[in-house]
Amino acid sequence: MKVLVLGATGLLGREVYRKLRDDGLDVVGAGHRRAHGDVVSVDARDPRSVDALFEAVGPDVVLNAAGERRLDHWSRQELHAMNVEVPRLLAERCQARSAWLIHVSSDYVFDGRRPPHAPEDQRCPLNSYGQSKADGENVIKNAAPSATVLRVPVLHGSVEFPEESNLSSLISLVAAGTPATIDDWAIRYPTATGDVATVLRQMLTHAAALRGLTCHWSATEALTKYEMALAIGELLDVHIGQLRPERRPHPTRPGDPRLDCRLLEELGFTARTPLREALPQVIASTLGRQAAQ
Repeated sequence: MKVLVLGATGLLGREVYRKLRDDGLDVVGAGHRRAHGDVVSVDARDPRSVDALFEAVGPDVVLNAAGERRLDHWSRQELHAMNVEVPRLLAERCQARSAWLIHVSSDYVFDGRRPPHAPEDQRCPLNSYGQSKADGENVIKNAAPSATVLRVPVLHGSVEFPEESNLSSLISLVAAGTPATIDDWAIRYPTATGDVATVLRQMLTHAAALRGLTCHWSATEALTKYEMALAIGELLDVHIGQLRPERRPHPTRPGDPRLDCRLLEELGFTARTPLREALPQVIASTLGRQAAQ
């Protein structure tokens, strides 16, 4: 089985690529601007570049961890290109080659009003990011009915720059002692990239059960962003009195997008690392990167 990981230079993709490689699978990682070493450079927005990659690799499985979440970094058109047009292109190429596409999506396709959200629940995204992820799911299912979608919540792991994850950005804020107002209304389920990588690895052995389905994986710890800041401050042993909790509802964020993960749990999936166990490594990665810059 030949596996191609798209987005292998990103926060999640790096962990997925490392996990599959360390497990001895025949895997090729592909990235774009940060591609280096044994990671192949590809512009997934360019059909010719994708066709050349598929021709060279001949994948049986494509894991798509490429995408964009930073609304303030990309225009709406660029967000659509990465989160909708790239998945469409990958789905069309996988369908033509009878390759299995596993696409990573987001809990932001839900409005968070009636948790837990089952895979088949109606989607109701509240912002352009969530809409782009929902649209990406739609084009995949239309182009490749056998494709599988895995929805995940906010992720954390080792970073190459603090803004690469919401949790790392929060670590930088807490460590700097900068006064700020932090959301204490929306519930989040911060999930380790290593756990999602383990789940994706396990999914490869359950192809018959998972082809064509949408499934979920998430940590179970429910925390607001302010509560995460409290945990970070405790581990760093720093005062966070300069941070003010904001408890007013936010109209463009889901209040509680908890994911119903029973489909994978019933297959025996268990990968969940407690946040406090994962935080020291994430903190070291974040602050170490800052010191090196």
